[in-house]
Amino acid sequence: GFMIAALGVASTSTAFGWFASIFHMISHAFFQGLGFLAIGGIVHQLGTRDMRKMGGLRREMPFTFALSIIVILARSGIPPFSSFFSKGLIAKSILSTGNLPLAFLIYSAAAVTFAYSYRFLILTFLGKKPKPLEKIRVHEPPRLMLVSASVLAAGSILLGFFGEAITQFLHTNFTFNLADFLSVESLIFVITLVIGGLPVYLVYQRRVVPPERIRSGALAFWDRALESGYFFDSFYGAVSRGFIKMSNIVLGVLELGIMERIPYIIATGSVRLARFILYRFDRSLDELTHLAAHAIEFHSLRIKRTYGGALPQFVIAAILGFLFLSILLILTMSSV
Repeated sequence: GFMIAALGVASTSTAFGWFASIFHMISHAFFQGLGFLAIGGIVHQLGTRDMRKMGGLRREMPFTFALSIIVILARSGIPPFSSFFSKGLIAKSILSTGNLPLAFLIYSAAAVTFAYSYRFLILTFLGKKPKPLEKIRVHEPPRLMLVSASVLAAGSILLGFFGEAITQFLHTNFTFNLADFLSVESLIFVITLVIGGLPVYLVYQRRVVPPERIRSGALAFWDRALESGYFFDSFYGAVSRGFIKMSNIVLGVLELGIMERIPYIIATGSVRLARFILYRFDRSLDELTHLAAHAIEFHSLRIKRTYGGALPQFVIAAILGFLFLSILLILTMSSV
């Protein structure tokens, strides 16, 4: 948001807001990367992301505690951390355009950032350790992870002092002077951080007004809204349940009602077709056999009526014919 706001008031590529946005992007990469490593080490040890289930980790994780303090100070823009310079440049670039509403939003965002960062520090590292955590053996993340985090922490602290080198690297005509940050804009920025952090200090650390009373009182609606993710979780749940219900209906009608019946219909139809073909083919064969038998019988009777002699006479005639042909064959062969 800070980077986009600075770009929004930049009229050219060499404008003041453009350099402020790029400088904050570099600064943001250092402290945000450090924040991811620190929080990742905590979540890996505890197995939860709910800060309300944490507390008292500064004794078991002192190095991570120190890194988290650097993250909070750098993210909030506390001097002399890098984001103090980058956010100061952004505020100055916006105020130079006379856009007071946008400047108010920027300062308000800075106050809220410090408030939730300070709350994270109190709930995670300060206070008493919850009883469920007493059963968990908590220790620091691996050394390689801590070394990487230390490099990012050094960048978060020292980057602001290399602003002039960054301007030369980016070939901008902006003069980076550390004395310029001792200005009214910087004072306003620090005051907004105090305004954002004071309620968190009174509610979560000093517990002048316990947060449970606030959540159950006038801010109960907003507590429920935040707890449910501004009711988006409920909305997503309702939409998801609707899709699941519709999917079950489609499953029952389409798959169970239609798709599973198609193989049954095909199988039943195939069996009926096979039975019909078998019945017609079998009857056709029977009829063909009967027709052939009747035809043979009919022609046999006709032959029998045509040649009505006795059987022995036919046999004697056949034998005599065979003898005649044999004698004729012998005579023919002897004459040769």
